[in-house]
Amino acid sequence: MQILIAPDKFKESLAAQEVAYAIRDGVSAVLPQANFDIVPVADGGEGTAGIFLGALGGEWVEAATHDAVGRPITASY
Repeated sequence: MQILIAPDKFKESLAAQEVAYAIRDGVSAVLPQANFDIVPVADGGEGTAGIFLGALGGEWVEAATHDAVGRPITASY
């Protein structure tokens, strides 16, 4: 049996990939013979960049910048 798992993130809880693996682990406990395709998705909001990174083999880059009121912060892109 082939099963597609394509979840979005659980906001402020789990990334889409973590959700997908949790679903896979639960289903495989009941259907150990199943094969899974894991395809995390995003709706264009938070988490979308992480989906692209995972799909394309990218990595985050950190840079020193500042926030809206000029305080120094580190941001990822």
